[in-house]
Amino acid sequence: TKNFNCQSQADARTYLYLTPTFAFSPVTEVINEGWRCGPDTITDVNNVFKHYLGVHYYHNYTSGKLPMEPSSQRYIMEFEAGQPFERQGMEWSVVRVKGQSFMLHQIRKMVGLGISIVRGHTSLK
Repeated sequence: TKNFNCQSQADARTYLYLTPTFAFSPVTEVINEGWRCGPDTITDVNNVFKHYLGVHYYHNYTSGKLPMEPSSQRYIMEFEAGQPFERQGMEWSVVRVKGQSFMLHQIRKMVGLGISIVRGHTSLK
């Protein structure tokens, strides 16, 4: 194992984010910790996240990158919100992201934009 370097020999990275489901609530609703997902909420979230799958340029999800710059191209293999579960009176979902590599702030900004779309602050277009 002297020659093994996990940083350079990994073929993918997986990140998990624990998110309160009220983050997915429509912008028009008044919410609190008691808010719960509707039957289609997680499906709607995953329909937004699936647009990230594949190879795309992510120059606008980090700083110092130009459009179409080869170093801003990334391959996303999985991006999904898991089924909600309840802990200590709140509903949660685990967001799972798997890709070959990520740039600084990229995942956080991807999740943030996905939530903004689901909530109705912006559209997919």
